[in-house]
Amino acid sequence: MPNFEQHCAYVLHSRPYRETSALVTFIAPQKGKFNAIVRGVKGPKAKNKSALIQPFQKLELRWKPNERSELVSLQSLEFAQLSFPLQATANICGLYANELLYRLMFPQIEAQTIFHVYEQLLYSLVKTQTLDKADQQAQIEWGLRLFEYQILSEWLEGFSLENIENLSQEFRYEFIPDWGWKHHPQGICGRDLLSLQNQEFVQASLPALKRLMRYQISSLLGNKPLNTRKLFS
Repeated sequence: MPNFEQHCAYVLHSRPYRETSALVTFIAPQKGKFNAIVRGVKGPKAKNKSALIQPFQKLELRWKPNERSELVSLQSLEFAQLSFPLQATANICGLYANELLYRLMFPQIEAQTIFHVYEQLLYSLVKTQTLDKADQQAQIEWGLRLFEYQILSEWLEGFSLENIENLSQEFRYEFIPDWGWKHHPQGICGRDLLSLQNQEFVQASLPALKRLMRYQISSLLGNKPLNTRKLFS
């Protein structure tokens, strides 16, 4: 009996591969970001298989390891009884999170924390769909800021607010990559950072937190912006 790997995963990205297959990028807790060939997603009998590789649904994957290649060839792909039916703005935000992880994650590196944070974002986006439009927008913004902060804290050395000694609402702060946080008169207000650190929703803090996250993410992306940002306009 061959040894098989089994992982729960979400789809981050997919594209056609040869005539009837797809090359799919997944995120899994132990394996991180990885690419796999999913066969049989096109053709008269492919409806169920193609539906499985849609985003925002948890899957159970199984394959035989191949030491000669990092490209996974799936043996089985099954629905894990958990999906997030995102619509409208919530759906765009989910696609934004997918593109962010697809673009910035290094492949084949364990991602337990990022996987958990991503799944929590999907939960929060689903919950916003029961709110009226004004409340939904604010809660979506807040969920995205928490998600961005948590993944940037994984990727950027020193970005976690735990690195600020005696964080105070009376001071302003600036983050400098490879250096850390420092006081700066034109930086973000400590009050806004405290709301993020304590995970306490403060609507007035959302614009400043959005500017902070967008600046740091743009510095990581370089000259190629995220395509999903165009959808927000």
